[in-house]
Amino acid sequence: MNLRLLQINPIVGDVRGNLALVKKEWTEAPSSTDLVVSPELAVCGYPPLDLLKEESFVHECMKAVELLAKENQHAPPLLLGCPWILEDACYNAAVLIQNGEVTEVFTKRALPNYDVFDEKRYFVEGHHNNILTLGSHTLLITICEDIWVSSAKDLLSGLLQNTQPLSVIVNLSASPFAKNQQARRERVIARFAKDANSMIAYCNQTGANT
Repeated sequence: MNLRLLQINPIVGDVRGNLALVKKEWTEAPSSTDLVVSPELAVCGYPPLDLLKEESFVHECMKAVELLAKENQHAPPLLLGCPWILEDACYNAAVLIQNGEVTEVFTKRALPNYDVFDEKRYFVEGHHNNILTLGSHTLLITICEDIWVSSAKDLLSGLLQNTQPLSVIVNLSASPFAKNQQARRERVIARFAKDANSMIAYCNQTGANT
């Protein structure tokens, strides 16, 4: 499976500029690319904090994503980090864009609420099926904290058929820099991959906010 990970540097609040970064890297993907992946909340930048309290801002993000999809109907599938409203609840989400539209929405289950993180103030915990079937491939879609505090068995329980192997785990992240954090991050990813018996495609943002 051919993946393209967009390790870009989004700016908080700059929806137009962030989507321009995404579009450039997305549309330059080789035709053999099966899936393009952005960092967590790449559309609005991370951490968006109280911008998420403005419902108009979240709707702006959603409308901009839908327009991006319509304008790039022939680009490969894109998994894009964006705040998303479902049934009047706001989620930290990854939306799948293919064939000119948003076709699926995957939601973050584990919302960090410690240190610099305050996600429970803005988002509802996800409870949706985060298994993506893309052609002959089966993927588990996770967002940052999901692989830090959840076990692979818990996330996969009841979702996969016995005859359905997992192709890859995708993780969209906006995990900030901290001294000695890289070694810990690698241990967490390795443990989760081992427990799931799968490789992980980990896409973290870059720049000042990390």
